[in-house]
Amino acid sequence: MREIFQAKQSPLVGAHRGASHYYPENTMLSFQKAVELGADYIELDVHLTKDNIPVIMHDANLERTSDGKGRIKDFTVEELKQLDVGRWFGEEFAGQRIPTLHEVLSWSKGRTGVSIEIKQIEERYDNLEQRILDVIYDTNTMDQVQAMSFNHNSIKKIKELDNRIFAGIILFAELYDPIRVAQQMKVDFYNTPWLFHTIEQIRQLHEAGFVVCGGHNDQPEKWVEMQEWGIDMAETNMPDVMKAQTKEKRQFDIIVK
Repeated sequence: MREIFQAKQSPLVGAHRGASHYYPENTMLSFQKAVELGADYIELDVHLTKDNIPVIMHDANLERTSDGKGRIKDFTVEELKQLDVGRWFGEEFAGQRIPTLHEVLSWSKGRTGVSIEIKQIEERYDNLEQRILDVIYDTNTMDQVQAMSFNHNSIKKIKELDNRIFAGIILFAELYDPIRVAQQMKVDFYNTPWLFHTIEQIRQLHEAGFVVCGGHNDQPEKWVEMQEWGIDMAETNMPDVMKAQTKEKRQFDIIVK
């Protein structure tokens, strides 16, 4: 399934934290519904618990999306499993629990691609990259995952640990020379919001061998324009809306490394 992320046939719609416009983000319910709504892959965020278990939550702190308080890194996975991560979104979603990466990859195997954002910004986790790889090995899902991070040292580390992983850098910026940076990082894809892309830049990135992601987008009209530019994938909170606006992709000259 690694070919999912090489995006040769049509632009990919990724479900940002699952179908998070409709369901509580980064929960198994949100991921399951994203697949039902037609997402090509799910995107999720990974932190590390006190007992070194990769778990899924966007924030490093518990307050926003759970009934707990404090930092993820200060709790064991057993303690975190007692928290509710659904009720904040709506009473009807009460009872949702924090998923582990192992649970999500076991469920997704053979079902959908998974984009793993390595969260090494708010908190730093010494061995998060290795623990993510350990879960990928244990679930035998190397061929259907990609890894990405705003922390480029984290991506450098995971590629050094295992170069087989399909990996990319995330930016919220318009780089002067994105190709040089991507080449120096030895990554497979380049991810920055659509407003920092141009048709010419996407063409050049393709010619240099990189898959291009247009970041997060919930605007159908912008998604149509991005496809015209040749974008390979983007993530959204509303996968059903974006899939309805997805066209068959012309054969771009993507040189898959």
